[in-house]
Amino acid sequence: MNKPEILAPAGNIDALKVAINNGADAVYLGLQDFNARISADNFTTQNIAEFVKFAHVYGVKVYLTVNTLVNNDEMPRLINTVKSAVEAKVDAYLVQDLGVFSVLKKCFPNINLHASTQLGVHNLYGALQAQKLGFTRIVLSREAKLEDIIQIRKHTNLEIEYFVQGALCIAFSGNCYFSGMMQDNSGNRGRCKQYCRMKYTPSVNSEEFNEKYMLSARDLCLIKNLSKLIEAGVTSFKIEGRLRRSGYVAQAVHSYRQALDYIMHKTSYDQPKEIYNLKKVFSRGEFNYDAYLNAGVPDDVVNPDVQNHLGIEIGKVIKVSPFKDLLKVTINSTHQLSSGDGLKFLDNGTQICSLGVGNVEKVNNNTFNIYTKHKIKTGYAVYLILDNLAEQKLIDVNKKILLDVTINAYANKSLNCKINCGQVNVEYGFDDILQQAQNCPTSQEEIKAQFSKLGDTYYAINTCIVNTDNAFIPKSVLNNFRRNAILKLEEQLVLYNQQNVSAVVDEKAIAEVLNQTFTPNKLPKLNNIYIVDEQTAEYAINELNKNESIVVFSPKQYTLKTVQDFKNKFKGFKLGFNLPIIANHKDLKILDDILNANKDLLIISNNIYGLHYINTHTIVAGFGMNVFNNYTIQFLQQQGVTAELMSVEQQLSSIQLLPNVFVYSLGFVPLMTFAHCPYKTIYKNTCQTCKFTKGLKYTDVSGNVFDIERYQISQCYFELLNSKLINNIGIVDTQKYVDLRYLTQAQIQKALQGVKENKKVKIINQETIGKILKSVD
Repeated sequence: MNKPEILAPAGNIDALKVAINNGADAVYLGLQDFNARISADNFTTQNIAEFVKFAHVYGVKVYLTVNTLVNNDEMPRLINTVKSAVEAKVDAYLVQDLGVFSVLKKCFPNINLHASTQLGVHNLYGALQAQKLGFTRIVLSREAKLEDIIQIRKHTNLEIEYFVQGALCIAFSGNCYFSGMMQDNSGNRGRCKQYCRMKYTPSVNSEEFNEKYMLSARDLCLIKNLSKLIEAGVTSFKIEGRLRRSGYVAQAVHSYRQALDYIMHKTSYDQPKEIYNLKKVFSRGEFNYDAYLNAGVPDDVVNPDVQNHLGIEIGKVIKVSPFKDLLKVTINSTHQLSSGDGLKFLDNGTQICSLGVGNVEKVNNNTFNIYTKHKIKTGYAVYLILDNLAEQKLIDVNKKILLDVTINAYANKSLNCKINCGQVNVEYGFDDILQQAQNCPTSQEEIKAQFSKLGDTYYAINTCIVNTDNAFIPKSVLNNFRRNAILKLEEQLVLYNQQNVSAVVDEKAIAEVLNQTFTPNKLPKLNNIYIVDEQTAEYAINELNKNESIVVFSPKQYTLKTVQDFKNKFKGFKLGFNLPIIANHKDLKILDDILNANKDLLIISNNIYGLHYINTHTIVAGFGMNVFNNYTIQFLQQQGVTAELMSVEQQLSSIQLLPNVFVYSLGFVPLMTFAHCPYKTIYKNTCQTCKFTKGLKYTDVSGNVFDIERYQISQCYFELLNSKLINNIGIVDTQKYVDLRYLTQAQIQKALQGVKENKKVKIINQETIGKILKSVD
């Protein structure tokens, strides 16, 4: 069994240090720009080298997140940002944007690139494509099944990174457009506004339910599944939390270090205690202990009652009495309260308030008085959300690198030593000859004591052997000797831990990338694309022109029969097939059967796994591929992709519209794709007691209504649609991508008439086109 790494979040300098001190094998962090946690403190191009060196002294790897979508005009700044990291010897780079991937490969030969979870790799086909492109590691989507992980490990050479702790996005990785479409703050650009943590009122047709946190996922905790994941082939256990406090990072790393050391070395380990500790630092109620690993649709992904840190219940309020201008609150608690703790008070499950504990009076072993201005009442449940003493204990951990030292201090010879530190051995000596003592030679104990004065350095003496005779060594000489020996050791430790970091800066390639022009591909220009399902196919067939249309089928039921029925209905049309964003190993078998039997279908690929079919079908990079810049367009065309749909989050003013680049022209944009079942959240049913019926809607506090639609392959998946119809028909003279699904017959007739009337409309004002793209019908 290979020992996997524990990969910790480092949203700031303090988090980096506590992660290393508590046993992380690697950390991931971001710089000021181009990372998916842009609001974290982050590191800078000026200090990245300092902290990479610090990590490498400890043998800890550093991975830089460059995992956002990038505009054309941002590419020079991104290259300079990565250049500083390459020069600092960062170990690897997490990338989502395939255009960024291609640029970094070209500008920095031998760079080690990891496929960010935002790229959405979750099955064998996607992993094979990532390996073919040149990624060395994939950060799997949280939705990946255990069987898919096993298949990836069996059939690729990729390292597999998998989230085991922290916040769980409710939308499929990389394909959440909620914040981007609602507020122009794209999560794919690091600016997520967390619409998933808001309250929504669900309704099914005429039945309305209570307003709750319908999109708020439980936090992940896979500490019970580590052995299973190791056996499946996971090589890196990733902890989420670059926006969390350093106490959370310290506890999460410590808990997973304990669990992994138990698995690998059978050290002592108390799993219930570690889960308890993890809940204390951050948990939204009960954890999700299985993610999506098991077959089918999981039951308890969403906690509709909680959207923030709840911690653990520790007692109740037993008395409240006035005290000056405050309230004295008496709490009966299983936790020994102390100053600096954080508490949350709930009344029958409803969160009332949170507070930091100031003065604490201990009444007896389980009773405490605290003081507050909050209107707290007797009977309230008390939850611990910050255990100050426990967190501080882990924050204060100061991990030392143990040294085995042999010192030779003989009269009439030079002073020298050998230092052993794991795989690194250093010899260091002074040229000056030691003098023979006239009266009092320097003893072994004195030499050992002086060399052991390592103070606040990273090191501590494990063993120290001193060989000496009758030499006299001034303390100043010993101090200087120690300092220089440690400096040489540190230099060798860094070199040893950077030996596999081989990325270099190619200035000529950088100049070529920055000066390149983008030319149209030589492929035949495609017609407008119209997406239909079983229902809208009935409405659209009489409205579409066979010579000007590509009709793409996106079925509610992915079966050979539904596809054949579609083909029979649209005989004489150029036809296509819409690949779903998510497809587990069972889904792939169904899709393979469909596509092997229908080699004539054009494919809309909405995930990297769709490139698997590039040798047998015409491929269009679709909605889910997040095509954001010309570098991505060019790269995909080099891979054999025929056409691309521009990202719905991109503005036309930021991209050169080349032939076969489509614009999302009409439709209800799927803001989220779910691998969980929202009906289970509402009804608490199981798959065996399915409650599905059409007409599910979520309404937000502003009155926006979001329809939820289901499609099925081997299991159910769901899409949450935009509350407003996007209508860009007639805005640009380019190929149009028209999503007719979820439109009424009247809307379809009106829209298709608009396509005919506006075919020749040109772009008039590039500067305002971005605003026009957001226009709503």
